[in-house]
Formats: sequence, C-alpha cells, structure tokens
Amino acid sequence: MEPIFGIIKQAIGFRRFLLRGLEQGSLEWILVTLAYNLRRLPTLGAVRKAA
Repeated sequence: MEPIFGIIKQAIGFRRFLLRGLEQGSLEWILVTLAYNLRRLPTLGAVRKAA
C-alpha cells in the first residue's frame, strides 16, 4: 500500500493536508484519490479495450 502514497505525491503533487481534523482530512484524501483515479481512467480504458 505504501507505493501508492509515493505515486500520488509524484503524480499530483499532494504533499500535505490543507484541512484540519480527521473528518475533513478524510474528505480531502477521498478527493485526492478520486482525482488520481480520474487521471488514470483513460489509460485503464485503453488497457481494457486491448484485452
């Protein structure tokens, strides 16, 4: 699971949370992972079409 943190740091430039608190931090992390997955979507779609 640790490599994903490095990938997100490199691909999106996410270095630290801007919001405070567990609930807000969790929401921010969900948004970061959503953005990362949306960026990967075209690549994943191309892989599925080829297979």
